[in-house]
Amino acid sequence: MEKLQITKLKKTCEACPAQWEGEDSKGNPIYIRFRWGYLSIRRGKKDEDTMSAIDGEEIFGEKLSDGLDGNLSFEELKNAVKSGLIEIEWPEKEE
Repeated sequence: MEKLQITKLKKTCEACPAQWEGEDSKGNPIYIRFRWGYLSIRRGKKDEDTMSAIDGEEIFGEKLSDGLDGNLSFEELKNAVKSGLIEIEWPEKEE
């Protein structure tokens, strides 16, 4: 199982989509988006901006609800990923 430590995370959009931008412990940009009921976590390349994460490697992706859903809280995000093939250590709170 892959392990990922997210050190910084900021919610950049509340809903439709709910999205976060951040960074992992290795300095790679992280982009998280929940829209149309699908949660995606992507990782970009170190020393590049968030745009590299938007088109980067999807390290988690799962359909969580119906196609009209785009609202997700930080707590719901953390709980949703517990069932995946990746173990994520989250920051205590969002920035």
